Amino acid sequence: MILISKDTEVPRKVTVEINCDVLRVCYSSKKNPNYKTLGIYGCYLEVFGFSKINSINVYDDNDEICIDEEDVQYSVTNDFFHKLFNDDEPLPVEARSGIYDDYDVEYEIEVTGEFDPNKLKLIKSNECLEMPDFILAGKIIYDNAEYNLSHSSENDIYMIDVFCDNMFDIEELCD
Repeated sequence: MILISKDTEVPRKVTVEINCDVLRVCYSSKKNPNYKTLGIYGCYLEVFGFSKINSINVYDDNDEICIDEEDVQYSVTNDFFHKLFNDDEPLPVEARSGIYDDYDVEYEIEVTGEFDPNKLKLIKSNECLEMPDFILAGKIIYDNAEYNLSHSSENDIYMIDVFCDNMFDIEELCD
């Protein structure tokens, strides 16, 4: 048992809701044996990002905090696509993408004290020239801790069925 004083602030959960346009990317390594016989739709994997942020709202103890999109901070990663296109799915990769407009995703985060919008960051990758400024949908950062999509949002986003009509090849990644 841990004793705490009555003045100790205990972390609590708040909900971050992002209304966005979701970017669905279907991809397959051209070195995948199934790709050679079935093409991309016979063996594709998928990843989701945001093509546009429409609004960010934080629900904290029945209060709603709106964060202006222009004030959103980003943490830049240089290994997201490097990890995605690995030994199992090596480059070159055929990809197709499509956008699903006006979609809500949620993250449950832990906050101690007042929610500070300056501690919230979205994660962006600049590794792929074909998808510059790719904003990851799978997780966000608050106060240097990473949080995944809430369980219901994760289940819902994988059900998005938007036609991926933008075709491109990814031959190499930026360092």
